[in-house]
Amino acid sequence: MSLSASPTHYTHGSDKSSYWRYRLFNDVLQPATEHGLSELPLRPDMEVLEVGCGIGDTACYFAQEVFPDGHVTAFDVAEELLAFGPEQAKSRNIQNISFICTDAFDFDYSPEQYDLIHARCVLKHLSDPTFIVSKLFEALKPSGWLFVEEEYTPVRGTDTECWQKRFAIWIWLLVRAAGGHPYYTRHRLPASMESIGFRNIRAENYVFTPNQKKYFEMIYLALSKELRSGLLEKGIASEQQIEDLQDIFQNVDTSMSQQALNIPQVFGRKP
Repeated sequence: MSLSASPTHYTHGSDKSSYWRYRLFNDVLQPATEHGLSELPLRPDMEVLEVGCGIGDTACYFAQEVFPDGHVTAFDVAEELLAFGPEQAKSRNIQNISFICTDAFDFDYSPEQYDLIHARCVLKHLSDPTFIVSKLFEALKPSGWLFVEEEYTPVRGTDTECWQKRFAIWIWLLVRAAGGHPYYTRHRLPASMESIGFRNIRAENYVFTPNQKKYFEMIYLALSKELRSGLLEKGIASEQQIEDLQDIFQNVDTSMSQQALNIPQVFGRKP
């Protein structure tokens, strides 16, 4: 999700009105997360930590579908978004899950508690991601796994790919302006994990084709509200540039589009 370098601020929208875009976000990236899980030695009784869980879609999926005999602990700093997690769990009768409202620096990382820790689109937003990775290492049980996913980039795309890459650059600039590290997972995470003590480290780029309608709607909604104010405030884009990009994405023929995404995935095991 989108925990920022500031403990109480999201760069990508954090109130209830952002729910639908985060729902689309989870739906778009779900195939990549499922692929990453397939690469790991999982058991249904694992203790799992979801870092920066947002609205709780992925945490509920873990608890119900992947680890039904285990337990999932999920935390996020955005109280309004996090409130959707318990609601989802209750409506789906998921009982093996707990939600905690806190940020990555204040969470109680009890030693050797989790078999798997998952963080998607979180580390780049943090002021000191390496410190958090060291805390995640401590919280893993021996032989436990850390699974990190980071923000996607468009590849092998349509005639709008250059515009999507402009959108991605805007995101990176916004994250950096907020005190984050937009290239951390891609360029620094594996080396940081090795120095902390992780073993069996693998860094991969998973390329897949998401649901096109949901993908372009997600981008359009982000530009309509959640990212607009930040882009304007930081001088990253003008109103006209944002509106031009919105028009392009709103008019994509998703029945013909085959836009693929590249999402970095990093895995590491605690000895």
